[in-house]
Amino acid sequence: MGFCAPSAAPTTLLVYRPGALGDFLLALPALAALRAAYPAAHLAVIGPAPALPLARASGLADAVLASDDPRLTALFASTPPAEPPAGLPRPDAAVLWAGARAAPLAAALRAWSAAVVHAPGRPPPACRQPVAAYLCATLAPLGVPAAPVPVVRVRPAAQAAAEAAAFLAAHGSPEASWIALHVGSGSPRKNWPLARWQALAAALHAAGARLLLLAGPAEAAQLPDAWAALGSLRPVLVQDWSLDQLAALLAHCVGYLGADSGVTHLAAAVGTPVVALFGPTDPALWAPRGPRVAVIRQPCACPREPGALLAACDCLAALAPRAVLIAARALGGPFGQLAAAALAARTPGCGPV
Repeated sequence: MGFCAPSAAPTTLLVYRPGALGDFLLALPALAALRAAYPAAHLAVIGPAPALPLARASGLADAVLASDDPRLTALFASTPPAEPPAGLPRPDAAVLWAGARAAPLAAALRAWSAAVVHAPGRPPPACRQPVAAYLCATLAPLGVPAAPVPVVRVRPAAQAAAEAAAFLAAHGSPEASWIALHVGSGSPRKNWPLARWQALAAALHAAGARLLLLAGPAEAAQLPDAWAALGSLRPVLVQDWSLDQLAALLAHCVGYLGADSGVTHLAAAVGTPVVALFGPTDPALWAPRGPRVAVIRQPCACPREPGALLAACDCLAALAPRAVLIAARALGGPFGQLAAAALAARTPGCGPV
């Protein structure tokens, strides 16, 4: 698809990044690169509604619009409107990280004389390039350097930070050794068996960790079983929080453990030490980005079809709690110390980790 570069530095930029939370968070480095290249430009971002406050609070968006906002419907019609809908500025340049369904949107933007970069939202199947690096590389037509890929620190709003601190104070102290556990994900095939989670959580609890059990809409069906497995360890349940509040809560944690999920990306982005458990998805593409992240995967390549929504992924069962603790120990700090203590002990009733 042809591209006509803007004749001057753009004063208004539009970015369209639909998808799930993890998809959006992996686009933040590219938003940061755009911001660095054009610091004076007004940057408008269209994306998943729950994640947009994070972009604004982190200084990566001046205006936001949810990707499912009804005002956008006309932009996907075969005949584009003469003017942008209310709330959407007329951009000099636009970046669409989306598939062919966004072609009408690209046509509408070009009709308004915008320079448009329209690229798929992920690398081609034959390319095992990190998604964040790929998205930065797509900005080359706008004169944005592809490297180095920025490491973005998500900063929750002050009110969310105060609410998170008050919540932890009500359950002990914000300064306690809190470790967040996110046992679910958007797909059952990415979930570690609950029996493994129970052994890991018991070892950390015995070592002195305070546990947070995170659950959102994706974990609603799994939550009763998760609580049955972990409830005896008295974790604090954190259910259906806004992403801004959840980001603030994660920033108080000494560590985080979770599957390949949007929440895992969020924990890494706020700077919390993270151990991410990967199964059938490829961490070469989807690994979370943050200052202290360890990715651990099952010992053998998953034989399952990645696109199939299976009740469970057998290959993840091969991932032992001990291997997860070793990865956490390597991250150092309070998280690493708790993991080291758990490795040095055996938890009564739970067998070796």
